[in-house]
Amino acid sequence: MSASPPRRRFLTAGLGSTLLLLGSGGGCRARHREPIRFATNPWPGFDPLYIARDKGYFDDAGLNVALVDLT
Repeated sequence: MSASPPRRRFLTAGLGSTLLLLGSGGGCRARHREPIRFATNPWPGFDPLYIARDKGYFDDAGLNVALVDLT
């Protein structure tokens, strides 16, 4: 039993989109990566960024993060 035409178009579009997204991610690896810069100020909402930096979570995830204090 085959899928109905609207369902077939939906499945084909979903499969095509998925393949396009997976295929386009190949060029995302760079040898020299610039740091991700977060501009912060004295506000408690930025504390998790400082805690993550101090505990080394960014390094564990392979991220190069720089926190820039704007006070």
